[in-house]
Amino acid sequence: MEVLPYLQLFGTITAWVLFMIFNSFYNVIRRVYWRYTGVHQQLLASRKPENYNKSAHVKEILFRRTIDTYIKHPEGVFLTVHEGFVNPERVFQDDCSLYAITPTEAIFIQVKNRPDELFLHDFLWIGQFAVADKLISIPLIHFNKLAEDMEDEGAKIIFLHNQARGGGTLVTALFRETGRCVCFNEPPCIMTLCKHLFDDHIWHGATARRMLRNTIRLLCKPYGALEERVVAYVIKPMVLNMIIVEMAQEVFPEAIQFFIYRDPIEVTKSLRRIGNIIKPLKLLIHLPNYTHVVQTILELIGQSATEFRGWECAIHPEFELGYRATCFTVYYYLEALKRGIDIHGVRYEDLVTCEDNSIQKIFQICQFPDSFIEKAKAAMVKDSQANSPISREKVQDALQNPVQLPPGFWDVARAMSEEYGIPGPDAYQDKSFRLSNSLQP
Repeated sequence: MEVLPYLQLFGTITAWVLFMIFNSFYNVIRRVYWRYTGVHQQLLASRKPENYNKSAHVKEILFRRTIDTYIKHPEGVFLTVHEGFVNPERVFQDDCSLYAITPTEAIFIQVKNRPDELFLHDFLWIGQFAVADKLISIPLIHFNKLAEDMEDEGAKIIFLHNQARGGGTLVTALFRETGRCVCFNEPPCIMTLCKHLFDDHIWHGATARRMLRNTIRLLCKPYGALEERVVAYVIKPMVLNMIIVEMAQEVFPEAIQFFIYRDPIEVTKSLRRIGNIIKPLKLLIHLPNYTHVVQTILELIGQSATEFRGWECAIHPEFELGYRATCFTVYYYLEALKRGIDIHGVRYEDLVTCEDNSIQKIFQICQFPDSFIEKAKAAMVKDSQANSPISREKVQDALQNPVQLPPGFWDVARAMSEEYGIPGPDAYQDKSFRLSNSLQP
């Protein structure tokens, strides 16, 4: 068994844990200091409606640390110092972007140099973590007012629900190539909001819908640096954030929703290929397997793994997690259709084999002009993840190595699919098979 992966992971995780411990102590000392200097009293006062004009708390980032650039980042990965209080409308400037939602405030990041730095990264959360210079925190009472006072510029809102390694980033790139769409690939503000809505159940009913509406509105705030009028804001949520699909239609009935999917066996293989690049997946691959390890991880994402503890493939937890994630998304897609949600399936294999027709079908649903199609086709010959840890250049060696499924995995995949009540892996071997309401190329 290789020792190097263990040492690398141990070093990375140790550095991160030490930073988080230090940051916790630092925050305690900072709170005491803020009480002494009056900042704490200003924070309390900023939550009152009459103090709207000075309610946005600006903090300069001194240092940041995470396990891996492919980890979604809470505020705790930043070490910050107090700078001052400003009008919350400061976040409408192009150098600010909505980063996270907490139970008490909304957090924006501000970049230091070029405002378009955020969009130079293919994944928004990577860009935000990498280029953030300051954090701007706004109490939710003022965040909601800010969002609800915004003028609606009339652009479409498009949701691209997806599977990991299933083509979602490629479809996002199609929209970006038109030059008339602002694309948000996996925004962490939606991830944090989903945690509060569906895991912690902090908000319910009308309050939950209000929070989703205002989060989307301020994520999709106007960007003055764009030369032409924006026709659509395109949001590709993280995989498990597909649970917003029903609420998204309630809040934005005119929004357009797609679900991009792929043969789940190919998704599982693809995740295994990049497993040695992304440290969390590397941990699954190289960690000596014990049954409770897989079960604990699955429980953390709200799934039960007890049904499959006896199968031969248990020594390869990354395969099980990859396939189960596809089951989760397909299940939510089919359930959304049953509940009357207007969402269209896009099979990745159709996109790469019937390029012209697939792009045309997608853009027809969005009511885009035909001139957009030729522009979008340029994305098909580019690396849609070029500015990310999993760019084509970085994974080319992994892509050339065939992935062998562990013995018994097909039976496990069939059992998982049956558990969710969705089509099993055998169905996808028929090239004409598509999920209900999928676009026909």
